[in-house]
Amino acid sequence: MHAAVDQPADDAPRRRTLSLQGTDWVQVALYVAPVAFLVAMAWTHRWVADDAFIDLRTIQQLEAGHGLVFNAGERIESFTSAAWVALLALAHQLTLRRVDPSWLTVMLSIPLMALAVVAALAGSVRWQRACGRTQRAWPAGVLVVVALPPMWDFATSGLESALVFAWLGGVFWALSSRFADRWGTVGGEPGRSAARPVLLPVVIGLGVLIRPDLGLFCLAFLVMLWSLSVPSWRGRLASLAWAAAVPGAYLVFRMGYYGVLVPNTAIAKNATDADLAAGLRYLSDFIGPYVLVIPLALLGLAASALPRRAVDAGRDPAARRALVVLLGAPVATGVVQVLYVTRVGGDFMHARFLLPPLFAMLLPIGVIVPGGPARELRYARVALIGLAAWALVCVVALRPPYEANESAQGIVAERLFWSFVTASDHPVTLDDWAGAPLVQQGRALRALAAEGRDVLVLSDGRQLPARPGTGVAAVAGNMGALSVAAGPDVTIIDVHGLADALAARTERVPGQYVGHEKVLPEDWVVARFTLPAPGEGAALTAARRALGCADLADLEAAVESPLTVDRVARNIEGAVARTTLRVPRDPQQAEAALC
Repeated sequence: MHAAVDQPADDAPRRRTLSLQGTDWVQVALYVAPVAFLVAMAWTHRWVADDAFIDLRTIQQLEAGHGLVFNAGERIESFTSAAWVALLALAHQLTLRRVDPSWLTVMLSIPLMALAVVAALAGSVRWQRACGRTQRAWPAGVLVVVALPPMWDFATSGLESALVFAWLGGVFWALSSRFADRWGTVGGEPGRSAARPVLLPVVIGLGVLIRPDLGLFCLAFLVMLWSLSVPSWRGRLASLAWAAAVPGAYLVFRMGYYGVLVPNTAIAKNATDADLAAGLRYLSDFIGPYVLVIPLALLGLAASALPRRAVDAGRDPAARRALVVLLGAPVATGVVQVLYVTRVGGDFMHARFLLPPLFAMLLPIGVIVPGGPARELRYARVALIGLAAWALVCVVALRPPYEANESAQGIVAERLFWSFVTASDHPVTLDDWAGAPLVQQGRALRALAAEGRDVLVLSDGRQLPARPGTGVAAVAGNMGALSVAAGPDVTIIDVHGLADALAARTERVPGQYVGHEKVLPEDWVVARFTLPAPGEGAALTAARRALGCADLADLEAAVESPLTVDRVARNIEGAVARTTLRVPRDPQQAEAALC
């Protein structure tokens, strides 16, 4: 049985149509305006974050013939989004390497953001049209999303954010289309039967390669898919296998190549640890400046104007259950994701990790198609007028309470910060970053490497003789743009652990930026890159001994030994142990614990 058509009530006003050959141009404008606005704001706020240069460094190393690594000779997965790195690397090859990779991030991100909003619009319209709503559709959820200034910042940034939004919106649109194809009726015409899914589960599975923390959304989308078009257990197992195929293949590659189960960034950031106090500050830092309780309350009012019985439960209970899953799962998963981000402490970039779950929660009501009794229409009008007023105020006036060179308890407006540091309104390429001290340092390291010396450069600028064959190795804090400026032949030692296997496994240091709490003591660095010398301190001597103990020797071999068939097998065999390995920061404690 197909769903009953939800016809508008007799007292519902008829829509006024400004038409040309049957086209509702007001409706077209309502669809186009939020997309065009976000694209315009993304362009006027274009920039590339320092962390994005970590991905560009990986592409630099890949094209230099060193593999998917941050430093030549060290197999460490320093990037979080394998899918984004792959997309950038492919785009760079397709443009014959003639386009600066920094510009490629901007050129890819803005269309992806437009696609995300278009998919959100189309997905929410699709299910409401399928339920018989033929009135004009008004932007609601997407209005909130495009009005938030952090969305303009992360629409480019060089990070994988745009790909995250495009994936969320695109999968929801596909699932909404499946609901419409199976149960929808418009004007009394029955919808088509949904085809057996093949490609969609593969796309769903790609979420964990876009960001590992999208795994929860992958599971939610699979449940939605099963509810909408895969009724049998055999079909569900098949779709699960399709979803796991690409991530599973990449996991085997990661274990054999890098010797671990997760990206090195996940180990460095202790992605399973809790820091609720920092997380609550991060949540408050997002909700407070934009007074988000107002649009969320208005969206709740707008949602109440949607048909209460969009699908006739008496005629087709399965359709009603499917609609509940279609609309409820993104909201519930988004809430759980917010709770997870809050539990682990959030991030140091203002709003970055809370925007995707908010976007997901608003997908079912990206637009609303009001109809039904007069009371519901009044609710819809009040909500839409309120949302428009809030959006106008947000666009014009609502901002974080700190300046470009300031932070609020470890949280910064990242685009403003780097614009201040680089003295550029749009710091995209290394040339735009030329005024930043870290880029100047990177170029000095490149010049030093050209001299052919073996030298270790410490954070205070001191230079120590390094082991023969080391070349130039340098300690860095912010190591994205610096590493690209230094070039592929300079080893950059990331003391925060995102690109360093040892630092990633040490203990947190209180008071650091969230996600950068690891700080590798200098004795470890000196022990790794220099030869022993008379009169060394106890800590440095202990570090040299600890590096030769079983666990750290195995870690070094997994990362630095030639990648033979035997090495791949050993990497896979010990992947679990290396992923869970933790090392005391103090070299003497580490020697006692590991040797």
